[in-house]
Amino acid sequence: LPEFSPMVQPLLKGKSLSEKMEKMLQQQLQDELIEYLDENQLIINEAPWQLREQYKALGRCLLKCHPCILWPSAKPGSKAERNAKYCWSVFMHRLSLKRKIRRLRAKWSKNMAGVDTQCPSTENSMHAVEILGTAMSCNEAQNELNVLASFEHGTVSFNLARLKQLLRLSYEVRRLEYPERLPVYFLNEDALCVEAELRFQLSIEEMVAKLNHVRQEFIMEHGGESFADIDCYLRSRKCKTALITLEDVNEGQRVPGPSLSFTAKKEIRTRHEAIDLSSSCSMEKALILVLCVYYVKNLSYPQAYGQTLGLLQTVLVKDSYFNAALQTKRLAMLLKHLGVSRQEPQKAQSLLSLIR
Repeated sequence: LPEFSPMVQPLLKGKSLSEKMEKMLQQQLQDELIEYLDENQLIINEAPWQLREQYKALGRCLLKCHPCILWPSAKPGSKAERNAKYCWSVFMHRLSLKRKIRRLRAKWSKNMAGVDTQCPSTENSMHAVEILGTAMSCNEAQNELNVLASFEHGTVSFNLARLKQLLRLSYEVRRLEYPERLPVYFLNEDALCVEAELRFQLSIEEMVAKLNHVRQEFIMEHGGESFADIDCYLRSRKCKTALITLEDVNEGQRVPGPSLSFTAKKEIRTRHEAIDLSSSCSMEKALILVLCVYYVKNLSYPQAYGQTLGLLQTVLVKDSYFNAALQTKRLAMLLKHLGVSRQEPQKAQSLLSLIR
């Protein structure tokens, strides 16, 4: 074992510490161990079962040399608690994961070298990303995204050009996975736009044009000003929550599903996340991203939002029509007016074809 710094001695000696201080010293101890292991090329480039045994041996050695050490504990009822066979199991798991993430992060930084992060949309930078991506498999792209997902929101800035490439390469794997919480890279508006284009097989500009057409047709028939009026028109009067909120609401208020808060601060709100949108983001673009979140998480439409989301699905998603049995009379009439037949959608002569 290395000679640990004086900073972590209170932790090693089992002295009484505040919860915050104990957590900080455990992280410092992990950092010192990782530095020692990397410098001496220890517990590296081995088969997974060998790595597990070696980390176990490290845990036993720590316990033997520092029997009073304060070990972290897992959250009650968590998987980590169920899998913790030894007092040092949680610490070793976090240590190995932290080390793995750092190694992959270093690889990520190396791969990004030479790519223009200031102008990711320029021809040269996109070409550089394509070169980097040619030798990368779908699984490798997914692994790199997993590293990004391990970061906390706000602690990392993304190379958007490379992120787009990773999302495209890993799409066939990701579309079959349904995370309960959105990965941190999907809390970025631009990344979510890329995912929406992959899911719905249209560019953002094309989808916005379709929704603008729907809004204009609705205004000509029923009046109003925005998609919020369409949402109000389609929503049952019994529903207490709206898909589109135009007034500030209590942040602690629970929502039945991802929804759009379109106030001075534009954001998509879910049960677990808030996705900040740019001030220039239109309501139509924001609704595309809301629908994308439902697809990423594979969520059912809440009753309060179902008719508006069904309209978005029918208009935006190729060969996908909201179940006629779930349509209210108002939605069915609106779809009919737009040229989307309730009985035979595949044969409908849609007005939307004008902008396809």
